[in-house]
Amino acid sequence: MSYADLYRKRLKVLGGTTRKRNEERQKRQFDLWFANTLDKWDCVIDGVPTQAVFQDHSQSNNKDLSDDKYLIVPNDVTIDVGSYVMWQDEEWLVFTEEHKTIPSHQQLKIKHVNRRLKWLTDCNNGHGWGAYIQNQTLYTLGVSFSGEHIPLANAKMSVFTKDTPETRSVQVGTRMFIAGQVYKVEFADYVSRIGLVNWLLDEDTKNPEVDNIELEIADY
Repeated sequence: MSYADLYRKRLKVLGGTTRKRNEERQKRQFDLWFANTLDKWDCVIDGVPTQAVFQDHSQSNNKDLSDDKYLIVPNDVTIDVGSYVMWQDEEWLVFTEEHKTIPSHQQLKIKHVNRRLKWLTDCNNGHGWGAYIQNQTLYTLGVSFSGEHIPLANAKMSVFTKDTPETRSVQVGTRMFIAGQVYKVEFADYVSRIGLVNWLLDEDTKNPEVDNIELEIADY
């Protein structure tokens, strides 16, 4: 084999074109950074132990309403919007995924799971579904009216949870507990964030005759 043949063979190993060689170089740079960065932690993604980089997210971008993080993992890690991440004994929900223009790795944004929801089914084999819940009352009047003159407290909650056949089965009108109070599903959105279900809930009245307050399951 001539020197020219050896040279061409070596170039093919590194990448047959300049673009391919640059892509491989970018991946090697990411692998080196990922191996040595200080913010890499052990975690569990959808039940599978792995390692990921957790980076702080500017709180000014979400008005301090949640402790969001960026999650960075290699391309061979299976993860998507709606995945659950266990890190430092806390559960997190993958909220968005960036489509990288240079696909050397995966970068996603996660939100802290602040509630676990249950309703009158097995609900994830009794474990409930982790959800990110945000109070929407500040963006509404916070009251509704019975008849013409009687104002009633009417808090609203926005709920994001994983899109599964079980969460899809929740119908408008379903009642569920959040932090000791009962709310009723008024609207369900499966489109805006593929991988997540978004419910808008309206405050409802607890009914001790049908609601299990101890287990926090409505219409028990």
